[in-house]
Amino acid sequence: MRTYRATWGTITVAAAVLSAGAGIIEVGPSSVIAAGLLVAMMGATLGLAWTETDHRWRLVAQWGLWAGVGGVLLVGLPLVLGPWSLPALVALAGGCPPVVERSLVLYRDRHPVGGPAQHLERVDDRALERRWHQTSQQLQHPSTTPTETLRLVQERARLLDEIERRDPAEFAAALVRAGWRGADSSADL
Repeated sequence: MRTYRATWGTITVAAAVLSAGAGIIEVGPSSVIAAGLLVAMMGATLGLAWTETDHRWRLVAQWGLWAGVGGVLLVGLPLVLGPWSLPALVALAGGCPPVVERSLVLYRDRHPVGGPAQHLERVDDRALERRWHQTSQQLQHPSTTPTETLRLVQERARLLDEIERRDPAEFAAALVRAGWRGADSSADL
């Protein structure tokens, strides 16, 4: 996802620079600056209202920055792309990393690995590992109910059994690395 974030950010900033240039030429620098600053202030205000984490001010600055970029895009992109500016803005907004990450989480939650309709033998190693990490996060979430916890623990048992079945030696070595077994007890497997 790090590469995707960097690519999306680069494309968005390049579009903003192109839009700013077109806006400065067509409507003047004061209009472009005013639009960017006004929308940046709106974004920072929303960020301030919606965030309650330890990194609140950093998030407020990010919200303001990206909203300012959006304001510049709103002014200049129609001058560059004409009627294609709306689909381009929708694509940039819909493709932003938080939206994509949330969509992936929703998809993976609704299509878990090892569900009743899916046999673990048909799932690739990467999907097994990904689901193992997802179930770890779900178990640690405070809103997980006891019923959901039991279902997750049972799913994790099936995942571990499948991982061990595929590569018993690597599985034993992973247990040793994780501190679950001593190096001398791995020979018993």
